[in-house]
Amino acid sequence: MSNTSFESKPEHRSKRPSLFGPLLLIGLGVVLLLNTLNIVEGATWQTLLNLWPLLLIAAGLDGLWRGEGFVGSMVVMGLGAIFMLANLNILAVSPWSFIIRFWPLIIIGFGLDLIIGQRSSISALISVLIGLAIVGGMVALAFFGPVSLASSQAMQNYTFEQPLEGATSARLIIDSVGGNIFLSPGAQNQTLIEGDLALNPRENAYPHYTVQAGRGIFNLDTRNVVSVTSRFDEANWKLRVNQQVPLEIETKHSVGNQTIDLRVLNVEKIDLENVLGNALVYLPEDSVMEGSASSVIGDLSVVVPEGVDARLEVETGITSVSFPPSFIREGDFIYSSESARANPDIDLRLEQTIGSIRISLAD
Repeated sequence: MSNTSFESKPEHRSKRPSLFGPLLLIGLGVVLLLNTLNIVEGATWQTLLNLWPLLLIAAGLDGLWRGEGFVGSMVVMGLGAIFMLANLNILAVSPWSFIIRFWPLIIIGFGLDLIIGQRSSISALISVLIGLAIVGGMVALAFFGPVSLASSQAMQNYTFEQPLEGATSARLIIDSVGGNIFLSPGAQNQTLIEGDLALNPRENAYPHYTVQAGRGIFNLDTRNVVSVTSRFDEANWKLRVNQQVPLEIETKHSVGNQTIDLRVLNVEKIDLENVLGNALVYLPEDSVMEGSASSVIGDLSVVVPEGVDARLEVETGITSVSFPPSFIREGDFIYSSESARANPDIDLRLEQTIGSIRISLAD
């Protein structure tokens, strides 16, 4: 009598194909079609940029379809919905401010997926219900949480004034976690920089200044504990600088907006960085300047004075670029005039990963 042994083989479930690519193509085709038929107003790329949160929603749907995790996929879809509401001007609170406050919800979602898994239809149902609860909480916090949570603590006012102390040129380094930076001329003759800062609770400003061989180096940064009480929309830094002293200006900004007015300043070099938010730069009217301005996600706007020869190099990702019809574009370079090719007054590199670059002439 022969012995027959049966060896159990693990079941291999065929993985469902990804829907992300097809959904992306369908969405892109729909937007392009609506734009071609003049049903959707505005430039095609600007329309696409406003709808970019659909990528997060599509990624979440793809995760649900492939069974790669229900809670995490729902959380990703919730983030996409929040960004979409902000782009449609339905949500007044900055979504980036929301992400900084409540990003641990993303980790919680994916952690719950690892615990619950997809062992049965019941666990899948539980995961979906938990995901819906987290998404509902995210939307509720986006609409109601930041205002109510932040109202318990007032913003802090901080004022400073830094004399030149014999410096005949200077470098300014401004480092901010979040808020709005407004830099413009207006400091007194013997003052390098002065400012009025509105700081978040538990945030402290640390200005530092040294003079070496007639060159002043001024640093301004903060030590900010980011929490639910952080109100980046109200954290305004109003900085006024000396317009006579030759300057190098460097800003490092994480979340929020920058307005940098260089029109009457004596600026030799700039290096502006913005991670999330918008940046508006007024270029100098009577200075030979070089430098760069970069942003990861947002809008980068540059205003060129009339009659200034500017050479602007643009490096883009998912980015729309607009400039005056009198300007000349050749590849990655945009010139304000023919003479700007060989001997520009301003040589500036503009980098934008996701968003738009807007170049305009001063009124």
